[in-house]
Amino acid sequence: MLKFTHVLTIFYFLLPQIVLCQVVQFKIADKTSGQPIVNVHIEHRGKHAISNRNGLVLMKIMDKQKVHVSHISYRDTSFLLAPPFPNHIILELESQINTLPEVRVDTKPIRIFAPAKTHVFDFEFWNDSLLVMTYEREKLFRKGNEQCKSMYIGCKLLLISPIGSIIDSLPLPDLIHGFYKDPLGQVFILGVNKIALIDFKLGRLLLSELDPEEFDVYIKPLCGASATHYFFSDYEWDYPEFNYFALSKNSDKKNLVRTIRDDFTMELFRAEYKYLSNHDKLKAIRLEYKTGIDKEIFGAYMSGFPNHLYYQKLYAPLFNFGDSVFIFDQHSSQIFLHTASGANLDSIEIQYLQNHTLKFKDEIINDSKTRAFYGVFEKSGIKALRKIDPFSGESHEVINLYYSYPEKIKVLNDKVFYIYRKTGGSNTKHLFVEQI
Repeated sequence: MLKFTHVLTIFYFLLPQIVLCQVVQFKIADKTSGQPIVNVHIEHRGKHAISNRNGLVLMKIMDKQKVHVSHISYRDTSFLLAPPFPNHIILELESQINTLPEVRVDTKPIRIFAPAKTHVFDFEFWNDSLLVMTYEREKLFRKGNEQCKSMYIGCKLLLISPIGSIIDSLPLPDLIHGFYKDPLGQVFILGVNKIALIDFKLGRLLLSELDPEEFDVYIKPLCGASATHYFFSDYEWDYPEFNYFALSKNSDKKNLVRTIRDDFTMELFRAEYKYLSNHDKLKAIRLEYKTGIDKEIFGAYMSGFPNHLYYQKLYAPLFNFGDSVFIFDQHSSQIFLHTASGANLDSIEIQYLQNHTLKFKDEIINDSKTRAFYGVFEKSGIKALRKIDPFSGESHEVINLYYSYPEKIKVLNDKVFYIYRKTGGSNTKHLFVEQI
């Protein structure tokens, strides 16, 4: 009887805590239109949650404390929830227009994320937040087949706000290469042995493992998407020619959009057959009879030509632009404009490569907010962005970045994000942002 009394006493004291902990569903909508609002940040007791495309978000309410709701386009609001908590709460936010006077500001970069003992080595934009990857050390001693990619040990995945506060984090046990973001906005983690898709639900980061073979077949070839078609390529880094295709979303019909080819590199590629030994030439001829592939192509691979210093990889990126598609073909010095189904509309001669004082780094960046295009150039370690007009092929504005040798340059909403190892202090790699 005494033991039963003790159990009742313990249950009596725990009962308020059990009652005061409840998962509440918030539905957030625009006060004027009634439309749901996506990416609304809700904070309670230091925990964060973000609304989905339907304006819904689930949060565990622990006790009588304030709930803070914020969004960049709406007025912030806070309110107090007291038990008993309702199961559903509808919040209507008032929109606001943030109009600021035009001012001249110092373009010195701002360090937005600086871990104390680890390095930042990759990042991606995630709605209104940032996905960041950190590591403790790089794997230096690698096997021959591992030399082409960097590998990092002691990695951690973090979701941070635009001002650098950590929303959630997740340790990663595998050796990591970095992020991969597809044209549909999905972000993947590329590991040595595993590939995982990143998701965020109920205020937590989640990983869904994918088959590496399926990733290589169905996701990696995808280059863009319009309202009616997907665009993909058969690109291989070790061959100086590839094709872009358009695949209809309503059928299995695909059509060739454009063939990208470097004629000079292809000539060198095929010429390697001439310098093979007689034994290797005979082997290449036998492979041609067996497969139907030209013996000169086998000859280039047998000689190891794609690994030579004078082999140039193809670079001709495809970008969505509204209902159209741009292909920046550096090898033919043309910018091609295609329809949403892949039909050719127009072409413009590239002018931005004519400045020989800056070396083009085979990288074009698209700002998904402003839809502006930037080419990455370099001179004496100083990286510069040149704004490109895709309708004229010209570039008039040159933007020199503040620090030399920045890594992983990305542009969003007229801001440049990059990773940089600042001399002095902890000598670790941090994430910086500077205004264009």
